[in-house]
Amino acid sequence: MANSSAPGLVDVLAERDYPGRGVVLGRDVDGTGFALYWLTGRSAASRERYMDVQADAVEVKDSSNGPVDALRHYVAIRRSARDLVVGNGDQVTPLFERVTAGTPFEAAVRDIAFEPDPPIFTPRITAYATLTEDGGMTDVSVSGAVPVPGWPGQAQQRTVHTTSVETGQSLAITTYTGDATTPAASGIALNASVGETWQSVAKKLWAALNPQYRVALVGFDVARGLGSAVMYARPTSN
Repeated sequence: MANSSAPGLVDVLAERDYPGRGVVLGRDVDGTGFALYWLTGRSAASRERYMDVQADAVEVKDSSNGPVDALRHYVAIRRSARDLVVGNGDQVTPLFERVTAGTPFEAAVRDIAFEPDPPIFTPRITAYATLTEDGGMTDVSVSGAVPVPGWPGQAQQRTVHTTSVETGQSLAITTYTGDATTPAASGIALNASVGETWQSVAKKLWAALNPQYRVALVGFDVARGLGSAVMYARPTSN
């Protein structure tokens, strides 16, 4: 059951006025393993996006027929019967390929850098889990690639790892804290409690995101796969 001493997932994320993009891996109050990913956007181009849910992947695409930008358009989720990777950029597919080939997650993320968008240097955030036959997750890791303080040209990985996620527990990470005018890079994972179903969490997180900036949110049962996905999205130009 949820740890009453840990901050609630929805509450702690709702306190962030502009969280940017975010990833959550957890098990809800019923013990169901779930994943969430969401997008926000300050610019018009960033808001002209949608998430294309496929059989084993979710891809962030442009909805305005404009040019493809690797910082905005990328595969955000890859899933197989055994492995799950969720992240906010073009690191997701190569990392998925490395971990499915046997490279440990901690080694696979070492060469991931933050985004080249000074002065913010947006963290590249990535989460990994090994999926079990009973619908659970083991070897859960959440990592943020951020600049080294004092040496902004270098990246370091802030990684949190747990061997398992218990019922009512989640690991979450966002790109930003602060507000949309002055976003501050985060990339720090947090443990939070989940006292409701994952569908309720997805609905409440979408409602908590500032309507001016929210773009899309997807959540799904990791055991059932992307066929169980719940999607929230702002209207597009299509």
